[in-house]
Amino acid sequence: GGVFDADDTQSTSSASVLMVRMPYPRVVTASDDCTARLWRLDSGECACIFAGHTRRLNTAFLSEDGQEVLTASDDCTARLWNAEDSTCLQVFKGHATEVTCAVFHPSGEPRVATASGDGTACLWCSRSGARLRTFSGHRGAVHSVAFCPQGCSLVTGSADSTARLWDVESGLPVRDFTDHQHAVLSASFSTDGCMVLTSSACDARLFWADSGDCVQVLEGHRCRVNWAGFGLHNRAVGAPRGGP
Repeated sequence: GGVFDADDTQSTSSASVLMVRMPYPRVVTASDDCTARLWRLDSGECACIFAGHTRRLNTAFLSEDGQEVLTASDDCTARLWNAEDSTCLQVFKGHATEVTCAVFHPSGEPRVATASGDGTACLWCSRSGARLRTFSGHRGAVHSVAFCPQGCSLVTGSADSTARLWDVESGLPVRDFTDHQHAVLSASFSTDGCMVLTSSACDARLFWADSGDCVQVLEGHRCRVNWAGFGLHNRAVGAPRGGP
């Protein structure tokens, strides 16, 4: 295997690996140098550089089919790119402040969702770039957004100390996950959509998606927990109902 290392002409800004999709042996990184990069896992070589954002990137994801890359930036936009030649296919404009996260629709529909420091999440058409729906109601920045596996719901994590479940079709909130004492930095669904996992200051929390009941509190970190995620095949079978 190779070591991912920029040459001397490239920025040394921080970057983070955000998504690996197999059988496409590639990873995508997002950096403070305003670019995303696609890397080959077999050689460690950079296959593509995605340049066009004017401020740092917060997330970058590779589509399920490996054909597109979606980025979110502090320049108030998200961008969709061709993963083969780094052409920018779409720019999603409309958020008032930084776009903290951008994700693909799980079934491959031409939809993407974004989260922003302006306190909203948005649903966009990836073909036209049109904003289809705005999810408003959080009282602070929205740090993360994720689709349920079926694509009919979204979950957001916010600086207002809540995670919130939304109906994608109507744009209305369904329920809040309110056991947090601090900003919710990430929120995601289990692979069957039955559970929601969040991260916050010093802990992660597991909830039933249908009721909002907290199942477990995962404590032990000495500082804030920036991200919590499920394993690829994680399902809710056998998980205990009830509080932590």
